[in-house]
Amino acid sequence: MDVIILAAGRGERLRPLTDTVPKPLIPVAGRGVLLRTLDILPSEIDRIILVVGYLHEQIRDAVGTEWKGRPVEYVSPKVLDGTGPMVRTCESIIRGERFLVLNGDDLYGQADLEEL
Repeated sequence: MDVIILAAGRGERLRPLTDTVPKPLIPVAGRGVLLRTLDILPSEIDRIILVVGYLHEQIRDAVGTEWKGRPVEYVSPKVLDGTGPMVRTCESIIRGERFLVLNGDDLYGQADLEEL
């Protein structure tokens, strides 16, 4: 099953922190929120799709092309205009009918992700 993680926004409300670091990589207790989420993905997830935009190079450098044996693919929309359009940019590459969509800047509990 694929997971789509939305990590493209500018993080305007967290300025000046996000002037140099993308919001999903802002550390919480010493570790970026996105990295925490990637670490606790359910075992059913076999591919990660990251929708990136603002400061995307930093996200690509932090995550790479594989995370714990799962391939990571990147999608970079031309226009950043909301959650629905961001998910739609992945429509042509989603495999199967079931997929999970997460925000790259939200904190999740492992049990919650397992239930989803």
